[in-house]
Amino acid sequence: MKIATHIKGKRYDTARALAEEMKAEALTEDEITLAEIDIAICDMMTAGDGKGTNDYMDRLSELLIGKYDKGNGSVPGSVTEILPSENKLYQNYPNPFNPVTQIKFDLAKTADVKLSIYNIAGQKVIELANGVINAGKHSVEFDGSKFNSGVYFYTLETDGSTIAKKMVLTK
Repeated sequence: MKIATHIKGKRYDTARALAEEMKAEALTEDEITLAEIDIAICDMMTAGDGKGTNDYMDRLSELLIGKYDKGNGSVPGSVTEILPSENKLYQNYPNPFNPVTQIKFDLAKTADVKLSIYNIAGQKVIELANGVINAGKHSVEFDGSKFNSGVYFYTLETDGSTIAKKMVLTK
């Protein structure tokens, strides 16, 4: 999110430095690819003074083809095709859990998001996310070590809609 803010503010050198740092610290291939895409965008914007050039567009296309071509020649026409088409909240994993679980969700567009955990009585016990989150796939870790065993509900609130799921903490 910091990189996008710097790109929008036309601070391409700062954004590129952050992307290089993100790439160096990446733990997965997806993280490396995303960092390389950010670097290509920064280079493209810098070289074309915000207009872009064919060389950098070709480089960006190569990164996308390398990542998303499954051998059948079908590659998304744009980055927006890679994004989820709808907001979705997934079942936590593992479930039941002790004491840590992953909660994954997709956002079709950048939105103001609240991800909260409630006990069986409907009382909010913790808020895991509250603020604007970029479109894409996201994962949040919930550590239930300070909570009692039992059934909990987690909700994802975005754009006036709420999605809820149930999870079980066992100790």
